[in-house]
Amino acid sequence: MGLRDIGASLPPGFRFYPSDEELVLHYLYKKITNEEVLKGTLMEIDLHTCEPWQLPVYGSYELYIHPNGWV
Repeated sequence: MGLRDIGASLPPGFRFYPSDEELVLHYLYKKITNEEVLKGTLMEIDLHTCEPWQLPVYGSYELYIHPNGWV
């Protein structure tokens, strides 16, 4: 399932721009306790198996590179 498919399944106006607290409490905590996270909000990628130029395949074709890394 690609990001375009995931985006099509989310409600209109859905945003994913969590605060630090939301990220820890609603996503990371649920991940480590094996609770179900809202399907389609997170996509896991093993960065050790990908080269940087392969990452656009997993998302949009727009990547912004900052001096401190990928965003």
